[in-house]
Amino acid sequence: MPVNRILLTIGVFLLLATPAKGQEPTVDIPPVERKPFSVGGYLELRPAIIWQDTEAALLRLRAFTTQAADARTLQLNSRVQLDTGYQRGWLSAHARTVVDPGYASGDWTGDVRLYEAYLSLKPAPSLTVDAGKKTLKWGKGYIWNPAAFLDRQKSPEDPALALEGFTFLSADYIRTFGGPLQVLSVTPVLLPVSRDLNQGFGEPGYVNVAGKVYVLLYDTDIDAMFLTGGSRPARFGFDFSRNLRSNLEVHGEWTHVPDATSLVVGLRYLTQHNTTFIIDYFGNGTGYAPAEMEAYFEQIERGYEAGYGRLNPMRNYAYGRLSQPDALGVLYLTLGASAIVNADDGSYTLLPEVQYKATENLELRWLANIQRGGARTEFGEKQADVRLEVRARYYF
Repeated sequence: MPVNRILLTIGVFLLLATPAKGQEPTVDIPPVERKPFSVGGYLELRPAIIWQDTEAALLRLRAFTTQAADARTLQLNSRVQLDTGYQRGWLSAHARTVVDPGYASGDWTGDVRLYEAYLSLKPAPSLTVDAGKKTLKWGKGYIWNPAAFLDRQKSPEDPALALEGFTFLSADYIRTFGGPLQVLSVTPVLLPVSRDLNQGFGEPGYVNVAGKVYVLLYDTDIDAMFLTGGSRPARFGFDFSRNLRSNLEVHGEWTHVPDATSLVVGLRYLTQHNTTFIIDYFGNGTGYAPAEMEAYFEQIERGYEAGYGRLNPMRNYAYGRLSQPDALGVLYLTLGASAIVNADDGSYTLLPEVQYKATENLELRWLANIQRGGARTEFGEKQADVRLEVRARYYF
């Protein structure tokens, strides 16, 4: 073939292959087939040093002895969290298993729990039905959620830590609108309690009924919820969250049980330097007065009363937190600190922390828990004065 014919053929091919001005070339991207199975989770090591308050009432209570306790103890805690899932069309299944082996005071311990295991059906885009063991995460507060009627209490040291759920049947129906009312969601829940099912929830022999109505109204998130049925005293409440500005959010919860009202109000503020401040106030209507707590500590040797032993058993608390990502000019280094103050007796706990994400999958964290207060005060009578902990968490 002559050279000029070859060049002419190449030119015609390039002319036909070049899109006209204002047109984009058509590219066919093959659909990505989503795998029905998914597996994830993390492995975490948490060595800790604890300086015990050998005169604290709670240390004597939990040890069931008045003998002298070690002033310092070493712990080696760890956790493996495995998240598995399956999804095919309108059916999905999820499971979360947590293994907590640990070593303290010469003894090895181990605990394996199924935190979540539920089926989820989505027969329509606006309707979801869940059945099984799950956490619901009701409420807007950061560490206190009196409106979380169907969830366990968060850890003040790590509020984002996964919680074990309860077994129930629920549905979630969602509608969207174009006016001031943008979203409406209704969530009914049935939670049975027997000697073998949901033992930690309350009195057995009842099928408890709960529900939540959520609306996004004038750019404000609002929830109204209730619980009745017999395992726990009937209660109702609401919560809200709203961004007053792009960097300022306010939130709150209000709940009522017979003869008691609890509330949480707080705000979250983000500075121009990406520092986050969180401040919450907790008014615990079911809590004890300072005189009642003093009487409890004075009589603690007589035995353990479950109500007094719960987290934050008194009436008024304040919470503050600040965090600074990329601190000191170091990428992925976060400095933070939290404080919980008992407004009734003046005792408090401080929680400074340093977190560094070494790689995409490896997270390192240093955390301290410092508790201070006078005799016969909540944090003053905690069994540990200081706790130092290092965490290494690997995600997979």
